[in-house]
Amino acid sequence: MGLGDPHCFTAPSQAELTWNGKKVAGGAQARRGDVFLQQGVFLLSVAEDWKKVFPAASVENMAGLNDQGPVIMREQLEQALTQAFERAGVSFQKASE
Repeated sequence: MGLGDPHCFTAPSQAELTWNGKKVAGGAQARRGDVFLQQGVFLLSVAEDWKKVFPAASVENMAGLNDQGPVIMREQLEQALTQAFERAGVSFQKASE
C-alpha cells in the first residue's frame, strides 16, 4: 500500500499490474513452514459506491479492467489465469462446496 493512502488500489507501486497507469490487480502472500498462500484480486470494475467508502483515497486512481477496455467476464479471466498457471506446472484441485 502506498504511504498515506488508505486503499491499496489507489496507490500503485513499482512492478504492479496496471492498466493505463491505474492498479487493476493486488495480492498478498503468507508462508507457514512449507505452505505458501497467495491471495489475489483482479478488479473488473469499480462501482462509484465503492469509491465513496474511501473518501480520503485518491479515487481517480481506481479503475477496473472493464472500465477502460473491452468487457472481460469473470469466467474468461478465471479460465485464462488457470490455463497460464497450468502451463507453468501448477495443478489445481477444486475445493468442495
